[in-house]
Amino acid sequence: MLYLVRRSAALIVVLVGVSTISFALGVLAPGDPAELWLERALGRPPSDSQIQDQRLLMGLDRPLVAQYLTWLNGLRMGELGRSWGTGRSVFTELSEALPHTVLLAVATLTASIGVAIPLGVAAAARPGSLIDHGSRAAAVLGTSLPTFLLGYILMLLFGVQLRLLPVFGSGSASHLVLPTMTLGFGLAGMFTRVIRSNVLASLGEEYILAARARGVPTRLVLYRHALRASLIPFITIAGLSLGHLLSGAVIVEWIFSWPGLGKLGVDAIHNRDYPLIQGWVLFMSAVFAVSSLGADLAYRWLDPRVRLAKDGRA
Repeated sequence: MLYLVRRSAALIVVLVGVSTISFALGVLAPGDPAELWLERALGRPPSDSQIQDQRLLMGLDRPLVAQYLTWLNGLRMGELGRSWGTGRSVFTELSEALPHTVLLAVATLTASIGVAIPLGVAAAARPGSLIDHGSRAAAVLGTSLPTFLLGYILMLLFGVQLRLLPVFGSGSASHLVLPTMTLGFGLAGMFTRVIRSNVLASLGEEYILAARARGVPTRLVLYRHALRASLIPFITIAGLSLGHLLSGAVIVEWIFSWPGLGKLGVDAIHNRDYPLIQGWVLFMSAVFAVSSLGADLAYRWLDPRVRLAKDGRA
Protein backbone atom coordinates (compact mmCIF):
# COMPACT_ATOMS: atom_id res chain seq x y z
CA MET A 1 0.00 0.00 0.00
CA LEU A 2 2.84 2.37 0.87
CA TYR A 3 4.46 1.62 -2.48
CA LEU A 4 1.24 2.55 -4.31
CA VAL A 5 1.01 5.83 -2.38
CA ARG A 6 4.62 6.71 -3.24
CA ARG A 7 4.13 5.93 -6.91
CA SER A 8 0.87 7.91 -7.05
CA ALA A 9 2.55 10.94 -5.45
CA ALA A 10 5.40 10.70 -7.93
CA LEU A 11 2.86 10.46 -10.75
CA ILE A 12 1.22 13.73 -9.68
CA VAL A 13 4.59 15.50 -9.59
CA VAL A 14 5.41 14.21 -13.08
CA LEU A 15 2.09 15.40 -14.50
CA VAL A 16 2.52 18.87 -13.00
CA GLY A 17 6.00 19.05 -14.53
CA VAL A 18 4.67 17.92 -17.89
CA SER A 19 1.92 20.55 -17.82
CA THR A 20 4.49 23.25 -17.05
CA ILE A 21 6.78 22.19 -19.88
CA SER A 22 3.94 21.94 -22.40
CA PHE A 23 2.70 25.41 -21.44
CA ALA A 24 6.21 26.86 -21.75
CA LEU A 25 6.80 25.27 -25.15
CA GLY A 26 3.50 26.64 -26.42
CA VAL A 27 4.36 30.14 -25.25
CA LEU A 28 7.87 30.02 -26.72
CA ALA A 29 6.66 28.86 -30.13
CA PRO A 30 6.98 31.55 -32.84
CA GLY A 31 3.97 33.52 -34.00
CA ASP A 32 0.90 35.02 -32.36
CA PRO A 33 -1.93 32.47 -31.86
CA ALA A 34 -4.57 35.19 -32.16
CA GLU A 35 -3.16 36.40 -35.46
CA LEU A 36 -2.81 32.87 -36.83
CA TRP A 37 -6.35 31.99 -35.79
CA LEU A 38 -7.77 35.10 -37.46
CA GLU A 39 -5.83 34.44 -40.68
CA ARG A 40 -7.37 30.97 -40.94
CA ALA A 41 -10.84 32.23 -40.05
CA LEU A 42 -10.85 35.30 -42.31
CA GLY A 43 -8.67 34.00 -45.14
CA ARG A 44 -6.67 37.24 -45.13
CA PRO A 45 -4.27 39.10 -42.80
CA PRO A 46 -6.23 40.64 -39.89
CA SER A 47 -5.98 44.24 -38.75
CA ASP A 48 -4.23 45.25 -35.53
CA SER A 49 -7.54 45.99 -33.81
CA GLN A 50 -8.89 42.57 -34.74
CA ILE A 51 -5.75 40.95 -33.35
CA GLN A 52 -6.08 42.88 -30.09
CA ASP A 53 -9.75 41.93 -29.72
CA GLN A 54 -8.95 38.29 -30.39
CA ARG A 55 -6.14 38.33 -27.83
CA LEU A 56 -8.62 39.62 -25.26
CA LEU A 57 -11.05 36.81 -26.10
CA MET A 58 -8.31 34.20 -25.80
CA GLY A 59 -6.95 35.66 -22.58
CA LEU A 60 -3.53 36.25 -24.12
CA ASP A 61 -3.38 39.81 -22.82
CA ARG A 62 -2.89 38.53 -19.26
CA PRO A 63 0.55 37.79 -17.75
CA LEU A 64 1.90 34.32 -18.49
CA VAL A 65 1.87 33.34 -14.82
CA ALA A 66 -1.79 34.28 -14.55
CA GLN A 67 -2.63 32.28 -17.67
CA TYR A 68 -0.84 29.22 -16.31
CA LEU A 69 -2.39 29.49 -12.83
CA THR A 70 -5.84 29.83 -14.36
CA TRP A 71 -5.26 26.69 -16.39
CA LEU A 72 -3.98 24.78 -13.33
CA ASN A 73 -7.00 25.89 -11.30
CA GLY A 74 -9.32 24.69 -14.03
CA LEU A 75 -7.43 21.42 -14.14
CA ARG A 76 -7.96 21.02 -10.40
CA MET A 77 -11.69 21.37 -11.02
CA GLY A 78 -11.57 18.84 -13.84
CA GLU A 79 -11.81 21.47 -16.59
CA LEU A 80 -9.20 21.46 -19.36
CA GLY A 81 -10.46 24.62 -21.03
CA ARG A 82 -11.92 25.14 -24.49
CA SER A 83 -10.35 24.62 -27.87
CA TRP A 84 -9.54 27.83 -29.66
CA GLY A 85 -10.19 26.17 -33.00
CA THR A 86 -13.63 24.66 -32.40
CA GLY A 87 -14.81 26.39 -29.24
CA ARG A 88 -15.67 23.00 -27.75
CA SER A 89 -14.47 21.60 -24.45
CA VAL A 90 -10.98 20.08 -24.63
CA PHE A 91 -12.27 17.15 -22.60
CA THR A 92 -14.97 16.57 -25.24
CA GLU A 93 -12.41 16.67 -28.04
CA LEU A 94 -10.21 14.13 -26.24
CA SER A 95 -13.16 11.90 -25.32
CA GLU A 96 -14.34 11.66 -28.92
CA ALA A 97 -10.87 10.77 -30.22
CA LEU A 98 -9.98 8.33 -27.43
CA PRO A 99 -12.15 5.35 -28.57
CA HIS A 100 -10.48 5.33 -31.99
CA THR A 101 -7.01 5.26 -30.44
CA VAL A 102 -8.01 2.57 -27.94
CA LEU A 103 -9.40 0.44 -30.76
CA LEU A 104 -6.20 0.80 -32.77
CA ALA A 105 -3.99 0.12 -29.72
CA VAL A 106 -5.90 -2.99 -28.62
CA ALA A 107 -6.01 -4.39 -32.15
CA THR A 108 -2.27 -3.79 -32.59
CA LEU A 109 -1.34 -5.28 -29.22
CA THR A 110 -3.56 -8.34 -29.77
CA ALA A 111 -2.19 -8.99 -33.25
CA SER A 112 1.41 -8.47 -32.13
CA ILE A 113 1.10 -10.89 -29.21
CA GLY A 114 -0.74 -13.40 -31.40
CA VAL A 115 2.15 -13.42 -33.86
CA ALA A 116 5.02 -13.12 -31.37
CA ILE A 117 4.11 -15.94 -28.97
CA PRO A 118 4.12 -18.88 -31.43
CA LEU A 119 7.03 -17.42 -33.38
CA GLY A 120 9.12 -16.74 -30.28
CA VAL A 121 8.40 -20.15 -28.75
CA ALA A 122 9.20 -21.95 -32.01
CA ALA A 123 12.48 -20.05 -32.33
CA ALA A 124 13.44 -20.87 -28.74
CA ALA A 125 12.56 -24.55 -29.18
CA ARG A 126 14.90 -24.86 -32.18
CA PRO A 127 17.78 -22.40 -31.69
CA GLY A 128 19.95 -22.02 -34.75
CA SER A 129 17.27 -23.39 -37.06
CA LEU A 130 15.83 -21.70 -40.12
CA ILE A 131 12.78 -20.48 -38.22
CA ASP A 132 15.05 -19.08 -35.49
CA HIS A 133 17.21 -17.13 -37.94
CA GLY A 134 14.17 -16.03 -39.93
CA SER A 135 12.26 -14.78 -36.88
CA ARG A 136 15.30 -12.94 -35.58
CA ALA A 137 15.89 -11.28 -38.97
CA ALA A 138 12.22 -10.26 -39.16
CA ALA A 139 12.39 -8.94 -35.60
CA VAL A 140 15.44 -6.81 -36.37
CA LEU A 141 13.79 -5.48 -39.53
CA GLY A 142 10.59 -4.72 -37.67
CA THR A 143 12.31 -2.80 -34.90
CA SER A 144 14.65 -0.87 -37.22
CA LEU A 145 12.29 0.11 -40.05
CA PRO A 146 10.84 3.61 -39.49
CA THR A 147 7.11 3.53 -38.86
CA PHE A 148 6.28 6.26 -41.35
CA LEU A 149 8.24 4.50 -44.11
CA LEU A 150 6.49 1.19 -43.45
CA GLY A 151 3.16 2.98 -43.45
CA TYR A 152 3.77 4.52 -46.86
CA ILE A 153 4.99 1.18 -48.26
CA LEU A 154 1.87 -0.64 -47.07
CA MET A 155 -0.29 2.21 -48.31
CA LEU A 156 1.21 2.07 -51.80
CA LEU A 157 1.14 -1.73 -51.96
CA PHE A 158 -2.28 -2.62 -50.55
CA GLY A 159 -4.11 0.65 -51.13
CA VAL A 160 -2.80 1.99 -54.44
CA GLN A 161 -1.33 -0.94 -56.38
CA LEU A 162 -3.51 -3.88 -55.27
CA ARG A 163 -6.52 -1.79 -54.20
CA LEU A 164 -7.36 -4.32 -51.49
CA LEU A 165 -7.67 -2.04 -48.48
CA PRO A 166 -8.81 1.54 -47.85
CA VAL A 167 -6.05 3.99 -47.09
CA PHE A 168 -7.72 6.83 -45.18
CA GLY A 169 -10.44 7.15 -42.57
CA SER A 170 -12.19 4.81 -40.15
CA GLY A 171 -15.52 3.91 -41.69
CA SER A 172 -15.22 0.10 -41.42
CA ALA A 173 -13.12 -2.72 -39.99
CA SER A 174 -11.05 -2.81 -43.17
CA HIS A 175 -9.81 0.71 -42.40
CA LEU A 176 -8.17 -0.72 -39.28
CA VAL A 177 -5.97 -3.23 -41.12
CA LEU A 178 -3.22 -1.00 -42.52
CA PRO A 179 -2.70 1.11 -39.36
CA THR A 180 -2.60 -2.09 -37.29
CA MET A 181 -0.05 -3.69 -39.61
CA THR A 182 2.09 -0.56 -39.54
CA LEU A 183 2.12 -0.29 -35.76
CA GLY A 184 2.21 -4.02 -35.10
CA PHE A 185 5.15 -4.98 -37.31
CA GLY A 186 7.81 -3.45 -35.09
CA LEU A 187 5.98 -4.36 -31.90
CA ALA A 188 5.67 -8.00 -32.93
CA GLY A 189 9.38 -8.04 -33.70
CA MET A 190 10.25 -6.74 -30.25
CA PHE A 191 7.85 -9.16 -28.54
CA THR A 192 9.28 -12.09 -30.52
CA ARG A 193 12.81 -11.33 -29.38
CA VAL A 194 11.73 -10.99 -25.74
CA ILE A 195 9.70 -14.20 -25.74
CA ARG A 196 12.44 -16.15 -27.49
CA SER A 197 15.04 -14.97 -24.99
CA ASN A 198 12.86 -15.69 -21.95
CA VAL A 199 11.68 -19.11 -23.13
CA LEU A 200 15.21 -20.10 -24.11
CA ALA A 201 16.41 -19.20 -20.61
CA SER A 202 13.53 -21.12 -19.00
CA LEU A 203 14.30 -24.28 -20.98
CA GLY A 204 17.51 -24.68 -19.00
CA GLU A 205 15.77 -24.64 -15.61
CA GLU A 206 15.67 -27.81 -13.52
CA TYR A 207 11.88 -28.11 -13.46
CA ILE A 208 11.82 -28.04 -17.28
CA LEU A 209 14.47 -30.75 -17.46
CA ALA A 210 12.51 -32.78 -14.90
CA ALA A 211 9.31 -32.44 -16.93
CA ARG A 212 11.08 -33.66 -20.04
CA ALA A 213 12.58 -36.58 -18.10
CA ARG A 214 9.05 -37.59 -17.03
CA GLY A 215 8.05 -37.78 -20.68
CA VAL A 216 5.86 -34.68 -20.78
CA PRO A 217 5.12 -33.82 -24.44
CA THR A 218 7.32 -31.08 -25.88
CA ARG A 219 4.34 -28.85 -26.69
CA LEU A 220 3.17 -28.93 -23.07
CA VAL A 221 6.69 -28.28 -21.82
CA LEU A 222 6.99 -25.24 -24.07
CA TYR A 223 3.59 -23.64 -23.56
CA ARG A 224 2.48 -24.80 -20.11
CA HIS A 225 5.81 -24.52 -18.30
CA ALA A 226 8.47 -22.52 -20.18
CA LEU A 227 6.13 -19.90 -21.67
CA ARG A 228 4.14 -19.42 -18.48
CA ALA A 229 7.31 -18.70 -16.51
CA SER A 230 8.46 -16.31 -19.24
CA LEU A 231 5.27 -14.23 -19.24
CA ILE A 232 6.02 -12.46 -15.95
CA PRO A 233 8.78 -10.18 -17.32
CA PHE A 234 6.85 -9.92 -20.59
CA ILE A 235 3.89 -8.29 -18.81
CA THR A 236 5.91 -5.18 -17.99
CA ILE A 237 6.96 -4.77 -21.61
CA ALA A 238 3.41 -5.33 -22.86
CA GLY A 239 2.03 -2.79 -20.38
CA LEU A 240 4.55 -0.17 -21.42
CA SER A 241 3.83 -0.96 -25.07
CA LEU A 242 0.12 -0.38 -24.52
CA GLY A 243 0.91 3.01 -23.03
CA HIS A 244 3.15 3.75 -26.00
CA LEU A 245 0.41 2.73 -28.43
CA LEU A 246 -2.16 4.90 -26.68
CA SER A 247 0.11 7.92 -26.48
CA GLY A 248 2.56 7.46 -29.32
CA ALA A 249 0.61 6.37 -32.41
CA VAL A 250 0.79 9.94 -33.67
CA ILE A 251 2.57 9.34 -36.98
CA VAL A 252 0.44 6.35 -37.96
CA GLU A 253 -2.84 8.11 -37.19
CA TRP A 254 -1.71 11.14 -39.16
CA ILE A 255 -0.58 9.09 -42.18
CA PHE A 256 -3.83 7.13 -42.41
CA SER A 257 -6.09 9.99 -41.22
CA TRP A 258 -7.24 7.81 -38.36
CA PRO A 259 -9.38 10.12 -36.15
CA GLY A 260 -7.65 9.29 -32.87
CA LEU A 261 -5.69 11.18 -30.27
CA GLY A 262 -2.54 11.25 -32.38
CA LYS A 263 -4.16 13.04 -35.30
CA LEU A 264 -5.96 15.35 -32.87
CA GLY A 265 -2.63 16.35 -31.35
CA VAL A 266 -0.99 16.99 -34.71
CA ASP A 267 -3.91 19.17 -35.80
CA ALA A 268 -3.78 21.09 -32.51
CA ILE A 269 -0.06 21.77 -32.92
CA HIS A 270 -0.56 22.85 -36.53
CA ASN A 271 -3.35 25.24 -35.48
CA ARG A 272 -1.45 26.54 -32.41
CA ASP A 273 -4.44 25.58 -30.26
CA TYR A 274 -2.78 26.04 -26.85
CA PRO A 275 -5.60 24.73 -24.61
CA LEU A 276 -5.98 21.60 -26.73
CA ILE A 277 -2.20 21.08 -26.90
CA GLN A 278 -1.86 21.35 -23.13
CA GLY A 279 -4.77 19.00 -22.49
CA TRP A 280 -3.50 16.55 -25.09
CA VAL A 281 0.05 16.45 -23.71
CA LEU A 282 -1.20 16.06 -20.15
CA PHE A 283 -3.64 13.31 -21.10
CA MET A 284 -1.04 11.39 -23.11
CA SER A 285 1.46 11.63 -20.27
CA ALA A 286 -1.14 10.43 -17.79
CA VAL A 287 -2.02 7.45 -19.98
CA PHE A 288 1.60 6.41 -20.33
CA ALA A 289 2.35 6.89 -16.62
CA VAL A 290 -0.75 5.01 -15.48
CA SER A 291 -0.08 2.11 -17.85
CA SER A 292 3.50 1.94 -16.56
CA LEU A 293 2.23 1.89 -12.98
CA GLY A 294 -0.32 -0.78 -13.84
CA ALA A 295 2.31 -2.98 -15.45
CA ASP A 296 4.59 -2.56 -12.43
CA LEU A 297 1.80 -3.48 -10.01
CA ALA A 298 0.86 -6.52 -12.10
CA TYR A 299 4.50 -7.60 -12.13
CA ARG A 300 4.68 -7.31 -8.33
CA TRP A 301 1.44 -9.22 -7.92
CA LEU A 302 2.50 -12.08 -10.19
CA ASP A 303 6.03 -12.39 -8.80
CA PRO A 304 6.19 -12.09 -4.97
CA ARG A 305 10.00 -11.93 -5.15
CA VAL A 306 9.77 -8.50 -6.75
CA ARG A 307 7.30 -7.31 -4.12
CA LEU A 308 9.47 -8.51 -1.25
CA ALA A 309 12.62 -7.02 -2.73
CA LYS A 310 11.06 -3.60 -3.30
CA ASP A 311 9.50 -3.58 0.16
CA GLY A 312 12.93 -4.24 1.68
CA ARG A 313 12.02 -7.66 3.07
CA ALA A 314 14.12 -9.77 0.71
